Amino acid sequence: MTAKSVSMNDLAGILSDALRVPVADQTGIAGRFDASLRYTPDPSDQPLTTKSGEPLPPPSPEAANGPSIFGALQDLGLKLESAPHAGGGHRD
Repeated sequence: MTAKSVSMNDLAGILSDALRVPVADQTGIAGRFDASLRYTPDPSDQPLTTKSGEPLPPPSPEAANGPSIFGALQDLGLKLESAPHAGGGHRD
C-alpha cells in the first residue's frame, strides 16, 4: 500500500477499508506524510472482491513472505489496538 500526502486520520481510513473494521487515529500526530506499507494479506481477512464487486488480484509472490499488516505498522512505530465500540448498541 502506498499513499501520498496523507494525514494520520487519512491513514486510519485507509486501514479501516483494508481491514474492514473501524480504525481511529489516536496518535496526536499532525501533518501530512507519504506512506508505504508492505505486508502480507491474511487470506482469511481478504475479501474476495473489491467494494465495487471486482475480483481481487492474487497477492504477489513477494507479498506472501512479508509481515502481517500489524507487524508492518509496528515497524513504522504504530500500533493497532482493539477498543470497546463507542456508540453503544440498540435495545429492543
